[in-house]
Amino acid sequence: MTEQLIMDIKFDPRNTPRPPIGHQVFIRKGIEAILPAIKAWAGPGCGDDESLISDLTEALENAYDNDGYNLAKYLDDEGWITDRVLVDILDDLSGHIYDARAEAVRLWVKTADLQYPWKGTRVRSGNITGIVDDVCRNMGKCYVKKDGDTTNALHIFDVEKVEVLNE
Repeated sequence: MTEQLIMDIKFDPRNTPRPPIGHQVFIRKGIEAILPAIKAWAGPGCGDDESLISDLTEALENAYDNDGYNLAKYLDDEGWITDRVLVDILDDLSGHIYDARAEAVRLWVKTADLQYPWKGTRVRSGNITGIVDDVCRNMGKCYVKKDGDTTNALHIFDVEKVEVLNE
């Protein structure tokens, strides 16, 4: 699926930035993952796949939030007759969208020439300066303990957005 996903979004992991969160391909892949459950819930005559995908995409774009309840509420306002079963199905949608993007990010990380700072290195990302506590190489993340923070909180940054400080 990874290679097809990359072909679908026409992205060359060696020459493009990290796959964006809201890319339409990830949304479509998420919807396609729950489509069989939606069709089983709706029963015969519920419409063709493309009209269902269109309705669900519109709900994602316009609902107050992307949880199952708010998506179902939006669909109800648009004429769907919704119930708790549909809410439960829609609750899974954001996870499927996240999974599709995460798969693309993992491929991007494997092929992008990312430079990871060593643990203990001083770095800056945006207005936060601190020390690298750890890195996640399969998702291209850097965990930073902010200067002056006395808690155990770590800030998580995309490694390509971290600047190593030579101090």
